[in-house]
Amino acid sequence: MATSNSSSTTVNLKLMIDKKPLFAEAGKDFVDFLFTLLSLPVGTVIRLLSKDANNESNAKKFYMYVSSCKTYPYTHSVSDDPKAICPQCHCPISNPASFVAPAAAATTLETSGQGRGYVRGVAMYMIMDDLEVKPTSTISSITLFNNFNVKDVGTFEERVVPLDMDKV
Repeated sequence: MATSNSSSTTVNLKLMIDKKPLFAEAGKDFVDFLFTLLSLPVGTVIRLLSKDANNESNAKKFYMYVSSCKTYPYTHSVSDDPKAICPQCHCPISNPASFVAPAAAATTLETSGQGRGYVRGVAMYMIMDDLEVKPTSTISSITLFNNFNVKDVGTFEERVVPLDMDKV
């Protein structure tokens, strides 16, 4: 699935197409990369992307809007006190927040001794257009084909797209 050479790593992404892409099939390397991207805070991604942008992009404007807690309902500060004041803008911190225990976040396979990453390396995974990821199996493929009302599986086009992970 992944080939390594001295300069870069290439991962192949197999697309199943029936007039439009139905799903992608990928291995552990791509799925771990995808989950890593999805685990980043959106503000961090926008900030990193907007550093390279020379113009006033919508992403940059959105980041500036979100980062100023006076105009956006989500603040960067958290407090137990319902009457607490934000130290940056001196606005009341009134939005409820949920606490997630660190033990719940430690679900990677690294903790179970089976390698690093989010998923097992021995399986292939189906990635839907809504970023739902599940192990590839005959049952999940048949269910997906039924959901898309696919009558003839022979009409599929299978396209392999090489992705250079250093450029992604």
